[in-house]
Amino acid sequence: YDNTDSPYSHAPLFQIRQPSASMEHLLASIHANHTTPRPHFLYASSHRITMDNLHNSHSQSHSQHGQNHEWGASPKSSTQPQPKDTQYHLHSASGLVDETLARSYHALHNIYSVGLRLSTIYGPWGDPRDDIYSLAEHAVSTWHNTTDPQLLFDSPDNYLYVQDAVDSIIAAMQYRQEHDIPALFDIVSPQTFSLSTASNIMNQYKLTNTANDATTIDRKLKRSKYIQNENVNHNNNPNNEPLLLANTQNTQQYLNWTSQTSFHEGIMKLLAWHLDKAHPYGPPLQSHQTDDDASSFSETGNDFLSRHNAPLCAPDDKLCLQTTHVFPCASECAPASSSVCNPSAFDTVRDIVVDVTDGCDIAVLSQSLGQDVTDIARPMEFIEETTTAGLLPCNVFFVPKESQIVKTVISMVPPAAFQKIGIEGELLDITAPTEEQMDQLNGRLVHKGWILVWMDNAMTPLSHADSNLLKLSPGRFLHPNVKYAMYLEPYFASSPNIEDITFLVSEMSRKKSSNSHNKKLTWRDDTKSRRATLLTAQLETSTDPSHHTSLYDATKLMTKDMGGDPNKKEKGPSPTRQQRMFYERIISVVNKADLRSTFEPVRRYEIKNYNYIKSGWLLHDMTLNKARHLRCEWYEEHSRWESNLDQLTFAHIMASGELERKFVLDEPDDNVLAAMPKETDAHEWHELLYEGEAAEYEREHYKRKSLEDDVENHEELEDTLEDGEKDSTVRFCARVMSGDVIREERKLWTHIQNSRNKQKKAKK
Repeated sequence: YDNTDSPYSHAPLFQIRQPSASMEHLLASIHANHTTPRPHFLYASSHRITMDNLHNSHSQSHSQHGQNHEWGASPKSSTQPQPKDTQYHLHSASGLVDETLARSYHALHNIYSVGLRLSTIYGPWGDPRDDIYSLAEHAVSTWHNTTDPQLLFDSPDNYLYVQDAVDSIIAAMQYRQEHDIPALFDIVSPQTFSLSTASNIMNQYKLTNTANDATTIDRKLKRSKYIQNENVNHNNNPNNEPLLLANTQNTQQYLNWTSQTSFHEGIMKLLAWHLDKAHPYGPPLQSHQTDDDASSFSETGNDFLSRHNAPLCAPDDKLCLQTTHVFPCASECAPASSSVCNPSAFDTVRDIVVDVTDGCDIAVLSQSLGQDVTDIARPMEFIEETTTAGLLPCNVFFVPKESQIVKTVISMVPPAAFQKIGIEGELLDITAPTEEQMDQLNGRLVHKGWILVWMDNAMTPLSHADSNLLKLSPGRFLHPNVKYAMYLEPYFASSPNIEDITFLVSEMSRKKSSNSHNKKLTWRDDTKSRRATLLTAQLETSTDPSHHTSLYDATKLMTKDMGGDPNKKEKGPSPTRQQRMFYERIISVVNKADLRSTFEPVRRYEIKNYNYIKSGWLLHDMTLNKARHLRCEWYEEHSRWESNLDQLTFAHIMASGELERKFVLDEPDDNVLAAMPKETDAHEWHELLYEGEAAEYEREHYKRKSLEDDVENHEELEDTLEDGEKDSTVRFCARVMSGDVIREERKLWTHIQNSRNKQKKAKK
């Protein structure tokens, strides 16, 4: 947190004292450890030390000819040190202090150490304060045109791809110098580039449609933009102590390590990562409206890599994928053009369901898979014409193809009815229909108001990803005309009728009202225009609103709500238990205030009672890309844990999103919010961030001023906030309705419907 009132916020030497204190604590702990052998101590230093030695040697030669330069200034710069140069020298000085401490502890206590003088590291998950990170982000935001950002700093630097840096660390961990003397190694790439060269490479990759190797791109760039590294062996050890000095020859000889990723290849991978960061779930689906971020889509990272004939990761190669999650190909979260996806049990019926939902406004989905189904316990109302509310629902139920219910339903259909779908009744053996006839009947038979869709090989339990696919990521199963999707769990007590569905759809949005202080609508908050991307019911945790329900107790209530035994003790570390304990750990770590500034606003990660849901039914908005983004975020997090409680995952998604929103929108801190009365249902609308808001906050928080357009964008945002335009926009939310609010809203909705019906009768 940038605390401008603190005396330490702008103290340059604090950046040296803090890491050096940590370094000495580590060395002291190794000295206090009397076990043998002692731990292998490896630390990261800075290649800037080598560069500074090289620069100083050039400066001395220039001064002998009457040319003297100030500290931190290059021969072609002014005599005043630039801020970026000062930052680099502070980093170099910090690394030099660490090396001095390592050598001192070896001399005093015979502690062996290996130091790596790392170059400037770039690649996925980089530091947002780095200029090359800002360049890549700028390139993605202007993907369809060539831009030449005005760089405030363009000095040459040695860039090392992050995977090469990791490989060097692994190699150094296996190195042991004879006589246990400390060692230093330069970890550098073969060439040094400027930022303008990086910008040119990015523009070349953006606009070309075929593979470009490094040689082809080099011809298009000014070769004077980069210089070859010199194999320098500077003697910074005047006492000739037994120290292996840092140079590239020693690195290759003793560590058997060299940089494997060229700068051009690294830039390509960096751009691909930023493309996926901007749109982690690919382009919006055909049915989506152009909302907050759907219109700015360029291409996916894999599409970009494929366009340049770069190798892609296999879906099961976790080392290559690193943290990237692989979705089922049938999921709306996997880009349609992506080859990095997993096959699904639903692949064979996806097109059937799309055809079944053609012409429907809302799709009601349910499933009973992984077991033999004999009948459907909850009948639905089958409607063939659009209702007065303008909704035409389609009820689709998924069952195994080999289950008893399929045979029973086929046997109940009169032969004359088969002629409507092109099957001659006398040619159909209802006791043993052929595979072709089964395919023709799939999605064409209605039983108890449900359209039956049967799946192959679904008698055995589905994978965790498949079992939650319909519930959390149904977009790719539905026709683009479908506006809403409602999912019903098999354990849900009753089936909703058309009035219930119409009422819930009406609760998906609320307009801002000037009459927000209506005494009859005391529970309503009408101060903002809101639109729900998802609607569900709140889990009833306690009759006392002030009582906070712990994650442990909430997990039991969720299990009970699903029909399970909350008191059953599972043997071993179950996924649900591990997930709950991890979320509890987040609370203890994130909310720790020991090292937090007293000037910093108090913003905690809290899973509150209104974050707990009953997911027996869910209502999704299928027209907004923001709604898909929320579903995919929920689906991804839940798939990683493979637990049975998607409600627990949802609570975490809401809590982490609320914490991020507090920082981005600069909301009042938690102490102020706690004192505010919660007399309305405003807390039941969990506001979601626009993608532009999060990106703008990142720019301001890290104060990246290397691109002038960042400053201009920030000024434009301030103008927008001053004009009050942000308050007049519709906020996208995830709505979790409490039981009391559902009852009050239903009474109001019923009253309005009755009044309208009376008016229609009076007109007739």
